[in-house]
Amino acid sequence: MQYFKGAKVKIRSMNVTGTVKKARSDGRYDVRVRRVLMGRDGQPLKSWRGRDQFTVETHVAHGDDLELSRAYKDGTANSEKGLKTLEMMGVDPETVTMVFIKQVKELHDVTGNWRCDTCSGCGYMRVPKKLAEEAGVPINDTIRNYNYDVYDLDGYDLGKVNYAGEYTWDNTVYVRCASECQKMKRVRGFAAHAEVYAHHETREIEVTVGYPQWTQGVKMDSRFRHGKSVHVQCQLCAKAIPSGNLCPVEGRDSDLQPHGLYIGLDCAKKFTGYNVEFEPLAGTTDIIIDMSILGGTK
Repeated sequence: MQYFKGAKVKIRSMNVTGTVKKARSDGRYDVRVRRVLMGRDGQPLKSWRGRDQFTVETHVAHGDDLELSRAYKDGTANSEKGLKTLEMMGVDPETVTMVFIKQVKELHDVTGNWRCDTCSGCGYMRVPKKLAEEAGVPINDTIRNYNYDVYDLDGYDLGKVNYAGEYTWDNTVYVRCASECQKMKRVRGFAAHAEVYAHHETREIEVTVGYPQWTQGVKMDSRFRHGKSVHVQCQLCAKAIPSGNLCPVEGRDSDLQPHGLYIGLDCAKKFTGYNVEFEPLAGTTDIIIDMSILGGTK
């Protein structure tokens, strides 16, 4: 069996569990294993928060000495519901694997908080000093040289600041942005907690769309495939997934019939043995998973 980076595996000869760091060309793998640090009294060393201290060691093991470590037998409520779902579908839990996702760049309409282009997110735009004084609008003296674009009081672009041109640092000032932008959090391209002047609107941008490469004839017959939650639901345990991040997986029954499901990242880690990661929703790139066969049979 071939293992990929991030797989949770057990080294049989050492009876330890770790994560695959690197696959070598000779069939061996670098596996990172966490080892708890022990004190002279034989007890685990504790941090100031009361947690066990540990070190990370890298062991080289052959693929024949490894096996996937699946945590679906941990006895938690979600794992029990997931096992029940697979039992009703006739799927062997040991056959559950992730489905390869083909990523394609496409243009899509994305609604969210977008940084104001007029003021570059600071809430104030640069205007000629003479216009501001004639109109009697409040001037912000605390902002210095934030951007080079110069606008009139209605937000129309007049040009850029130039030492030898009509607009310079001395004859332009900052006033409140004319686009009526508001201070918001979770603005695209910024940290989620950062406060940026932005607009909530829909824009057409290039995003990464993931198309799961399902096996021909796959059945989408999970008992939770028609969830009634306001959020997207895991089709194994019915847990609501507010982030909407789902992982496509397949399992097979005794007749080798493939069954497909969209499951949450926690269940994906438990039932496939792999850590699944998606880019944050507040980033500049989205990964959108195509769910066109969510409730039917392909």
